[in-house]
Amino acid sequence: MRHQLALLLRGRRPIALAIVDIAAWFFAFVLTFALRFETIRFSLTLDFNSSVPMAIPLYACLVLTAIASTAHLGLAWALRLHQGRHNLASFEELFTLTSVAFAAGAVTTLVNFFTDPLLFPRLSVLTATALAILMMVWPRVVWRFQATARPNGRVHSETTRVLIIGAGDGGRALVRSMPGDPAREWAPVAV
Repeated sequence: MRHQLALLLRGRRPIALAIVDIAAWFFAFVLTFALRFETIRFSLTLDFNSSVPMAIPLYACLVLTAIASTAHLGLAWALRLHQGRHNLASFEELFTLTSVAFAAGAVTTLVNFFTDPLLFPRLSVLTATALAILMMVWPRVVWRFQATARPNGRVHSETTRVLIIGAGDGGRALVRSMPGDPAREWAPVAV
C-alpha cells in the first residue's frame, strides 16, 4: 500500500503539498471560528456579524483561504518549498514552511484588518495561522515516518544483499537510506 502510494505521488509532490496546504488553511479558519463561537452551525455569509448569529460564515472562510493560500503559494513558489528544495519534513523544510505560513498569516491579518465588513475577528487570524501550521506539518511528518520506517527485518527473495566498502559519511547515509527505499532492491549485510 505504502509503495503504491509513493509511486502514485512520485512527480506530483508540488501539487500534493499545495493541496495539503490549501486544505489546512481552510480547515484552520473553520476550526478557529468553531472554537471562538463554540458552534458548528454554518451560514452562507461573508461576515461573522451577519443575520445568522453565532454561525460559521463559509464565504468568509473561503475568501480568507483564498487570500492566505495566494500569499502562501506565492512565497512557497519563490522559495521552492513544494518543489523539493529540502527533504520532506526535515528541519529545514519545516522552518521554511513555518516562515512562509507566518508571512501568509500576516498578510491575511492585514487584509482582514482593513476589510469592511470585518470577515474574521481581528486577531483570530493568528490563531488560524497556528492551526494551519499544525495541519500542514502533520501530514508531512506522518509521510516521513512511513517512508523511513524500517522493514520488519525480513529480506525478500528478490532483494540483492550488498556489502558496503569504504563506508564514510556517504556510505553510512547510503546504508540508512536502503531500508526506507520503496523498491527495497538492496539489503545491506555488512559495512
